[in-house]
Amino acid sequence: MIKKFFLTTWLAFFAFTLLVDPTGASFKDKEQSKFSVSAGEWTRPESRITSVATLFNSREFRIDYEAEDNNLDYVELWYSLNGGEWKLFGTDTPSSPGHFDFVAREGDGLYRFLTVAVDGANPPNVEDKNNDGGDDNASQDALDNAYNASEQYQAQVDTEPPYTVLSLGEFGDDEDGENRFAVNELMGNGNFEDSSEPLRGWEVGGDGEHRVVDNDYLEEETEVRGSHSLLLGWFDSPTGEGTDYAYHEVSVSSSSAALSFWYQVISDDSVDFDWFEAKVIDSANPSIEEIILRTGSGENGGWVGDSGWREITHSLANWLGKNIKIWFAVTNHDPEGIPARTYALIDDVRVTQSDNNVTPDKEIGIGGSDPGSGVDTTYYRINGGEWQEISGGGEKSFALSDHGVGDDQEVKVDYYSVDIAGNREATKSLSLKTDKDKEYFAIVLNKISPNPSGGNKGSSDLPLDGEWVEVWNNSESDLDISGWYLKDYNGDVLPVVNHADNDDDLTTVETVVPAGGWLRIYRNGSSLFNLPEEGGEVLLFDDSDSLIDSFSYGEVDQTDKVWQRIPEGTGIWTDPEDTEFSLSLDYKEGKVNLVITGLKETTKGEYELLYKSKGIEKGVLGEVTGKEIKEGTYKEEVLLGSCSGKVCVFDKVDENKITLHLTLINPQVEMTKEFSW
Repeated sequence: MIKKFFLTTWLAFFAFTLLVDPTGASFKDKEQSKFSVSAGEWTRPESRITSVATLFNSREFRIDYEAEDNNLDYVELWYSLNGGEWKLFGTDTPSSPGHFDFVAREGDGLYRFLTVAVDGANPPNVEDKNNDGGDDNASQDALDNAYNASEQYQAQVDTEPPYTVLSLGEFGDDEDGENRFAVNELMGNGNFEDSSEPLRGWEVGGDGEHRVVDNDYLEEETEVRGSHSLLLGWFDSPTGEGTDYAYHEVSVSSSSAALSFWYQVISDDSVDFDWFEAKVIDSANPSIEEIILRTGSGENGGWVGDSGWREITHSLANWLGKNIKIWFAVTNHDPEGIPARTYALIDDVRVTQSDNNVTPDKEIGIGGSDPGSGVDTTYYRINGGEWQEISGGGEKSFALSDHGVGDDQEVKVDYYSVDIAGNREATKSLSLKTDKDKEYFAIVLNKISPNPSGGNKGSSDLPLDGEWVEVWNNSESDLDISGWYLKDYNGDVLPVVNHADNDDDLTTVETVVPAGGWLRIYRNGSSLFNLPEEGGEVLLFDDSDSLIDSFSYGEVDQTDKVWQRIPEGTGIWTDPEDTEFSLSLDYKEGKVNLVITGLKETTKGEYELLYKSKGIEKGVLGEVTGKEIKEGTYKEEVLLGSCSGKVCVFDKVDENKITLHLTLINPQVEMTKEFSW
């Protein structure tokens, strides 16, 4: 029995020895092999990126690395774009040194890279880049390491060309208004000074503040232009992510149309992460756009600070006949989760039907900007002459007279920029004319009533019976348009004359168009503007026979249809009958039931009911407000007459006819409609 016990014990010990060390080595030999033969099983691998290039103008480039381990299995490449989350690009089974063919599928920006090596042990050893000694996986190790590993490598990807812009200064910007000129303005209300409607005509939205501000709001951080400017972005409450925007729609009716605006960008962050953008978007097809400017600085590398106020002029010739959105936006993307303030101020946004007349000594500014690598050199030339260079992304001002240009000459300015990454912008051109005597106008056609129900023959007492055209003054000064005239599709003329000069067919009583207001020009005589089956055209000329504005419209067989710009003076021409709302008016025993459908809670406006009772002209005014709109419908019972206490006297309406004038905002509606029964 004792022999059997010793035999069993010895066999168990032998089996255990084979299990632990199948080679049968002694304990002493085992301790030695732990530090020599099997070193790769007990230590973590190491890797490092060896690439030295830090700027690429291609989204495909090579990243070289080295890795160390006697049992290396694979190496992972991790990347972070603009301080965002770390993502795994892929793995490589290396023969050190190795490389990755990286593809920046997420676009341009500042990329950070890490390699993480993994060996073939079971379980595998993962490279410990954060030196915490923990058993991290590759993802956690990269995240923990984020921004402080010595092995971290970063490179900027910049494949977009820079943007070069010209500044012609403000219209009529010297004391006599003889420096720069505009024939008229298609959009002139982008100065945000209107105390009652500072955002008239603008649509704003996004994650930021998008509001009109004054200097008190900015608390001496900077100064607005005039008394108010539009602020986009984050001034009060910085946030980590978001875009803030504003846009204005306008119809481009002239090949000489130009956009101009002033902007200032202030940021506590780098434009690699935050930027300001101005562009033009096709209203009918938003995928078609033209970027005018992106970022707020021409300095090299990531820019932080204050761009100062800058003015931009951009031709809209490529958008002739299009309805477009003038779009401004601020994008905020804060790395490392630390909110940083970024905002832009915008002012004096104008779209002009301009002939680009300037005086020969007018100072023209030119400069480039680039949100990626920064502008290296900006080039410009006058009338095909030698290219002039502006180095280092700076700005320069020059007068045409400095380049031998005199008065009454046509001038072509070509310009482009190249950024530090080597991206070249396509050459742009702007045509100018030099003139010392041009005047500045801001008058546009605003409304047209080509087929009124009252017929073409009216009286001086009630000119609304006749056809009429309304003009609008977008400027800040009253303008006298005496000597101007209108033409129709057939070349017939309707002059704008003073009342004293009127004949029996003309009832215009005034020629001064008030600032920010309108003037109607009436035609009481034979048909002038309407051609029912084919539509018509109205052309406005000044007293020097220059075409100021024009509008063509479709058939007008429906009476009292008014074609109009919405918003007034600046907006796109609109047929009110196309808006998605309906209205009805019923009269019974001295009361009118008015019903308007298809409205929003934000709709506001006013109406006027005009009628005659016992030969006396009377009217009732009313207001439409959101609080009175229920499920998209506004209803009101309107009394025609007067009440004293509980006793009411109702008017009897002559000729069974009531005329309704309706003006609404959101939707934009202005129309006159006659109801009869």
